[in-house]
Amino acid sequence: MRLDTTFIRLALRVDAARLGEEVAALPEAAWIPHPEGAPGNTCVPLVASRGNPLDHATTGPMATTPILETMPYHRAVLASLGAPIGRTRLMRIEAEGKLGLHVDTNRYWQEHLRVHAPVLTHPGVTFTCEEEAVHMAPGEVWVFDTWRRHGVDNPADRARVHLVIDTVGSSALWRMIDEGRAHGNTGAATGALVDVGPALALEHAEPLATTAPWLHQVMADGILRDLAEGPTPDAERLLRDLIADWHALWVMHRDDPSARPLYQQVVTHYEQRLVQMPDAPLANGGGFADAVRQLLLRPGLAPLPPAPAAHPAAHSAPPRRPAGRRGWGTGGPAWSWRGGAGLDGGSFVAVQTWVHELSRFEAHTRAERDDVIGRRQADNEEFEEAPRS
Repeated sequence: MRLDTTFIRLALRVDAARLGEEVAALPEAAWIPHPEGAPGNTCVPLVASRGNPLDHATTGPMATTPILETMPYHRAVLASLGAPIGRTRLMRIEAEGKLGLHVDTNRYWQEHLRVHAPVLTHPGVTFTCEEEAVHMAPGEVWVFDTWRRHGVDNPADRARVHLVIDTVGSSALWRMIDEGRAHGNTGAATGALVDVGPALALEHAEPLATTAPWLHQVMADGILRDLAEGPTPDAERLLRDLIADWHALWVMHRDDPSARPLYQQVVTHYEQRLVQMPDAPLANGGGFADAVRQLLLRPGLAPLPPAPAAHPAAHSAPPRRPAGRRGWGTGGPAWSWRGGAGLDGGSFVAVQTWVHELSRFEAHTRAERDDVIGRRQADNEEFEEAPRS
């Protein structure tokens, strides 16, 4: 989430020793590769889409994973935030490792705070956001501006482990943020010490099939404010037109799934317009075109649900010619028969229309998307093992 400062330490304290005991009890097999493929980085999913620890999606009903059920104090820390909890993981950086500087660009990060509670760390570990670097000490709880360039350096001879929690927040959480900000980021942390947390609230609702136009307007306004050299006429016009076309469809169809192809046509049209106009830099080092794609076009339509498993009959052999028929054809997408009354004697054609639907693709992590297309989207570098294109 965007903040008006880089780091804020909350008025909340946790027992890092209790967190550490629960982490130490985890088997090594519980740690899986970082969802973005960052070298030397591993994680343990604690809250995931539908409780599946191998599903790194940020949308869908969130549920606790089996691992969190064995970690009561971690669960208490989550509940103590007093806000619905989204995707949550233990994040580990190996000894003498790092997480390189980056910006969290997806719209998910515009709506979610990222809360860090250090579990295992070392005084030499630094977390950088823009030009500021801090050491998050055990027992403290922090938030930071994910829209600015940030990264972590661990020069120590041991791993760094943080409990990392995503949440849209609540008034209760913002009071802890405000109180922490008033106290400052130095000196002893303040606030209540988490012991037994209240009931745990999770993000359960599915996203709307179609983004409401006023949310698009909020995202567009933020992009224009972030242009390093100020808004340009081309940028203002493109965003004005995009939101106007989206709003026009919205007042006719809302989020009716049957209107999805119409919204998809809008997405495709403005993807083409972005390609034709010069890019403009953002203050965080990103670009206007990528921000429009990440914050408006790609999340504008929710990922389609998984297709139901086909009935075995759908793969059976073609039906035999009905008795008494004088002819039966099954040429490609069309079939017909001749003879008889009524519709018997007509020709029936099944037509397939291809639509480039990228929302499910975009729901994957950056590393998974790179694997699918065989190249890194960040620099367009093709993988050596990828098939020839």
